[in-house]
This record gives sequence, C-alpha cells and structure tokens, in this order.
Amino acid sequence: MVGTLVVAKNPKKDCVFYLDVDNPSDLMGGPQTVSLSLGSTMLDEFTVTPTKSAVLRKIPIPASAWGAADNIELKIAVDKTFVPSAVSQSARDSRELGIRVLHAAVVPK
Repeated sequence: MVGTLVVAKNPKKDCVFYLDVDNPSDLMGGPQTVSLSLGSTMLDEFTVTPTKSAVLRKIPIPASAWGAADNIELKIAVDKTFVPSAVSQSARDSRELGIRVLHAAVVPK
C-alpha cells in the first residue's frame, strides 16, 4: 500500500521531514516495513511494530533531491496491510489498513 504526501511548494533547499507514525492495532500479526521515497530516491526505511507507541522519524532531505518541479510527491509505502473484518469476527471495518500517520512536516534547515 502506498500513500502520497504532496508538498505544494518545492522548498529547493535542505530540509528535515518529520514523520510520526504508529499501528495501534493488535490485528496486524507482526511488524511492518515502511519506506519513504522522493521520486526514484529512497529516503528512509524502518520498521513499525503493532503497539500503542508512535515512531518519530527525522529524515534529512538534501536540496538536490527535490528537483525542479513545483509540486513534489513523497511516497510512504508499507509492505503489509490488513482488513480488520477479515481477521476478526467482531470487527466490522472492511477498510485495508496499514500504518497511521499522526504528523508529517517538511521543515527547511
């Protein structure tokens, strides 16, 4: 599953991308690998374990990675998802779920 975050105005300078995520469900059945990319450049890859604790990543993005376009797409991908109603008889939620993004921000240096 891939989510897209659009940066509406290309900063064209060194930045830090703050990404605060979790997976609070015990229905996942194991950790997930999360990867973050900007165009064809892999910026970060990390693991999220299903718990109530959030994972805060501080990901440096060099000016050269932004390119020349005005609108930039950051892609957040997870290797595993689940449908609550498919793994638990008491769950009625039929959405395909991955991680939960609590906060995301691009901050110029």
